[in-house]
Amino acid sequence: MHRDKKVTEYLNQVKAIFPELDVASARSIFNGKEPNSGEIIFTNESIAFKNRFKHTGKLIHYTTIDALINILNSEEIRLYNCQNLNDKLELNYAIKELGIDIGSEQIELFRQNFFLFSACQYDENTNDEDFNLWRLYSNSGLGAAIVFEVVNYEDYWDNVFFGKVEYGINDKANNDLIRFIDLHQKFNKKYNLFENIPSLIPAIGLHFKNPIWNIEKEVRLITYCPFDKYTFEARYFENGNPFLQLTRQHSINREGKLTSYVRLPLNPSSTHKYFKLGSEKGLTDRLLEGVPNLKIAKIILGYKISPNTFFAVSKILEQSFSKSYGYDIDLQYSKYKELN
Repeated sequence: MHRDKKVTEYLNQVKAIFPELDVASARSIFNGKEPNSGEIIFTNESIAFKNRFKHTGKLIHYTTIDALINILNSEEIRLYNCQNLNDKLELNYAIKELGIDIGSEQIELFRQNFFLFSACQYDENTNDEDFNLWRLYSNSGLGAAIVFEVVNYEDYWDNVFFGKVEYGINDKANNDLIRFIDLHQKFNKKYNLFENIPSLIPAIGLHFKNPIWNIEKEVRLITYCPFDKYTFEARYFENGNPFLQLTRQHSINREGKLTSYVRLPLNPSSTHKYFKLGSEKGLTDRLLEGVPNLKIAKIILGYKISPNTFFAVSKILEQSFSKSYGYDIDLQYSKYKELN
């Protein structure tokens, strides 16, 4: 069977599992007169998997006071790469449980080039804070929590995954994912169609964590942005990089280690500084439709925050936030304040 027919058969079987999944590229690699391998890049992942890990409610992000002020001043959130995860073996857990055939070098490349923002599910009707998460991620009650809402959930997001993390892997509930991974690996092993592992597969893996972390009720925003490891410049924009940054940014994490991040704007009025071509009329709006637009719904200060700090944050919101973002934000103490 000619390679093109093999690829067509492969894609037909993939679409039998995920009908909305499509292909951006199925490039052939030649070694002589006939192609002997290739590379595949999927598209429409956000549509194909939108209902699979679906979360449409509000989010709460526990953080420090310094990080809160930085988010407000910079008008952005940061998506850090997987080298910054608390659980250093997290991707390995999903790889093992889902039976993903991948080498350590490829795992490290994905850890460098997958970027994510973590928050937790939040029910405003029940003031759904978690005391343990305050202790773990918000400086033991001396930090803050930001409640976000997604204002464009129904838009088409390009190369972006957004959804709930699942703790543990139930074979029956995840039969479609397991079938897809099994199909890809068996088909590729038999016909040697693709040299690359599609980024879609580790993206699926990043939606699963060991059950010991289930207290977090985590929701993740994930994107794949490959950069050259020496120049830190974008090698290519797989399916179109929604952040359109030519280089990735760097920071030092709490462990003193180098980590990288890409930025997501929170204030639509200031997006010109993110998008290189944003001066073209209407282009910025179109680019923003391709990524989740997160709106700060309210800010909750930790149960150990002093009245002086509460007042200082309220002045920042009054003098800077309202003017820059165009709306007032609700500021309140944690419901656990009475415990302090």
